[in-house]
Amino acid sequence: MSTYDTSAAENSESNETDLLDGAVCGVLKATERESLTADAIAEYVGAPPAQVQEVLEELAADDAVERVPMGEDTTGWVSATTVVEGRESSNSHVVTDRATGLVTRAETRREAYRRLGDRIEQFETGDHVGAQILGIAERVMSPTYVESFDHLIESYVEPADKHLYVYVQNDGVVEVETVTQLNRSQQILGFSLTGVYDREEFAEASMIPLERLFAETRIEPHHFPLGAFKVTAVHPDHQQQGIGEALGSHGMAYLAQHPPVVTMLWDRSDNRGNVTLVEDYPGTEHLATFESATPLQYHCPVCSFGTECECGTILYGWGFDVTG
Repeated sequence: MSTYDTSAAENSESNETDLLDGAVCGVLKATERESLTADAIAEYVGAPPAQVQEVLEELAADDAVERVPMGEDTTGWVSATTVVEGRESSNSHVVTDRATGLVTRAETRREAYRRLGDRIEQFETGDHVGAQILGIAERVMSPTYVESFDHLIESYVEPADKHLYVYVQNDGVVEVETVTQLNRSQQILGFSLTGVYDREEFAEASMIPLERLFAETRIEPHHFPLGAFKVTAVHPDHQQQGIGEALGSHGMAYLAQHPPVVTMLWDRSDNRGNVTLVEDYPGTEHLATFESATPLQYHCPVCSFGTECECGTILYGWGFDVTG
């Protein structure tokens, strides 16, 4: 085997070990002080008991888990922190860390706990706001809807014509204008992304080709740069509390200064709240509905993560009569 192949194999093995570590920790956290044997944990995560036992020993050495006697020659294991809840939901697994409020979603239980571990680590190393935003996006939209934390900064914090708004508990809507704001110890209940896009930027971000939009909707070449409300997502524990409406109104206040404005909604059966929110907003005009046109080819919680998404996209607009 070549040196290159050996390195690749080692990286793959390391990634697999990290994934198993996160899954084991997640299962133990979800039991809320109920001790589990290595065999029971192995059944949860779908790994060989001997491999799970090895992971448990390593985690115990790092004080991440604790041994609990369960009788003669039987050892149980509990998490050092037991505040995680997990459950199956819409062809995927969702988990919540009650200590921090962090949430996420993934196709499998094992991947969900691993992903939550990443968010907790991100949170504990000081990136409080970023960890919460990514977790909400993963849980409410899809694990791959927001590309990365760096992408959020580069695309919505640094540019003057793009905006990241967060709903902070007890403070309401705040715009994140600097990277240092992402390190504040605040509880984030929701977020929204908006911006003014030139033609090239819009084409890259749009789920629908520009030529089709020009042919089938009121959008025309002279409308660019075009205001767009990209997404609003609210923490699942805080929905139906007016947070989405507050984020929408705040974002539209800026975009309305640059009409027309559009938004494209992922037409999923579990996204009806966003549809109602948009349709109830003053001046909303339904521009088009596109079948089987989604922001993500896969990773749709409704259609199943391993199946190509068949959901559609609804296009709404405001201010087209003002601009002509």
